[in-house]
This record gives sequence, C-alpha cells and structure tokens, in this order.
Amino acid sequence: RTWAIPANIDPMVVFYNKNLCDQARVTYPRVGWDWGDFLMAARALTDLEQVPPRYGFRPDPYGLGVWAFVYQGGGQVVDNLIQPTRATLDDPLVVRAVEWYADLANQYQVMPATTVMSGDLWRETMNAIDRQQVGMWVLLLSERGGRNSSSTWAFDWGVTSLPQDQSRVTFMIATGYMVTAQTQHPKESWQWLSFLANEADLDWDVPPRRSAAQSDQYRRRVGDEIHAVAQETLEHGMTLPAAVWLTQIPMESMGLLDNILQGRLTAQEGLAEMQKQWDAAIRSLDN
Repeated sequence: RTWAIPANIDPMVVFYNKNLCDQARVTYPRVGWDWGDFLMAARALTDLEQVPPRYGFRPDPYGLGVWAFVYQGGGQVVDNLIQPTRATLDDPLVVRAVEWYADLANQYQVMPATTVMSGDLWRETMNAIDRQQVGMWVLLLSERGGRNSSSTWAFDWGVTSLPQDQSRVTFMIATGYMVTAQTQHPKESWQWLSFLANEADLDWDVPPRRSAAQSDQYRRRVGDEIHAVAQETLEHGMTLPAAVWLTQIPMESMGLLDNILQGRLTAQEGLAEMQKQWDAAIRSLDN
C-alpha cells in the first residue's frame, strides 16, 4: 500500500469583512458560534436596496457548502464516505439542513440564489468579495486575503469556523509527504520529513502535527483567529475523500440541488429524487 505523512490541512472556513461588520454593528464571528448567530449576522449585513445589492452571506464556489451544513446539522449524505452502500439524503436531518440552507436565499434573502450550475461561481464570488458586496463568505483557508485570486482583499477581514448546529464538523482537504520506495537517500529523506512535520514557521494553512498547530510559534505567525480555527480543525476536522463513487454521481443531481436552492423544488422533493440517483450510482460500482 501507499503511505504518506500528512503535509498540510486546508479547512473550509467563514471569512468576514470587518469594515462591513463595524458599519452594521455586528459582533465579529468567533469559533463556537451557531446557526442562530450566523443568521443574525447575515441579516444585519444584508442591504438589498444597495445597487448592486449587498448580501450578508455568499456560499462557497466549490458547491460543497450545503453539504458542510448538512454535517453540521447532524446528517450525512451516505452511510460510509469511502465505501457507501446507500445514500442517506432522505434522512430528516439532511432534509432539515438543506431546507434551512435554501431558506437563506428564498426566505431570509441573505444569500444570492447562485447555484453550482449557474455561471462562473469563482469569478462571481471573487468579484463580490473585492467590491465589498458580501459580508461573510466560505472559502478554503489557503485562499485568505485573496491569495489565489487576481487581487488581494483591500479591506480588514477576519476568519472563523463554520457555524455549528447539532454537530461540530470542519470539512478539510489534506495533502501528504511521500518518499519513493526507490529513493537512493532514505536517511536524508526521513530527516527532511521530520523537519517539515515539526516546523511551525512553514507557510502552512493548518499544520497537521498537533504540537506544531498548538504552539505559540504558530500563533505568533498566523494570529489568534487562524490559530483558533486551527484548533477547531484539529478537534473536529473531517477529510473529504477522493472516493471513486463521487465520480459516478450524475450532473442531474446538481440540477436538482439548484432547483431546491432556487425555490423550484422543496428540499424533501429534490432530495428524494437525488436519493434515487445516488443509490443507482452506488449500485453501479458493484457491476
């Protein structure tokens, strides 16, 4: 089998515009906040009379945000993320979370009805952030400050974990260091990996080694907010697997999710149809 030493953890987080929070007299979000706190802040930060409108929240451009809220709400999308035997999209906890998420756009109007299938979500999201047309948004921690976009964020910003509900779950992506079996320098390779695994001054998002992530050295380098997010990730992080079954999910499922988010289907209706499609995709792996 192939083995690796964890190299980096990159969690999904909530960024927020401190300048807009100050204008709206919104308390800066902190680790441990819940869905009620989140909605209260989003409503205060929303200004639909502004042209173009300013939304309190903008979803992530990867299409994962709704599923993050499902897990925060105590649900799960399949019975086993690595080797699923069935989907669990008809679970009442999943329906409740997706319904609540869709209500952010349809009922509360604190989030635009942007969907996975509509337009260039990455460009739309980055433009809204740069123009200060959104109060809070979800991205990977590695994208802080506009690192992976064409411009840096020209305003004071903060970061915290996703708001919690029945569960505390932080979606994250992990990378690894590997040494090839054919290396001619095994001793030197292990010395190098030992240094990387223990060094807190590297340009990490969240160090995978607990002692490095909890260290004062790491806190001083990244600041208190990112340090707090790192501790939350260490305790409640959930790695998103590169699972084969995910590639079998039909694009029609994304269309159904879009219909839910745009109010054309109820969460229960859309998820019931998605349940059938996901179950069929999972069964196809056995054939």
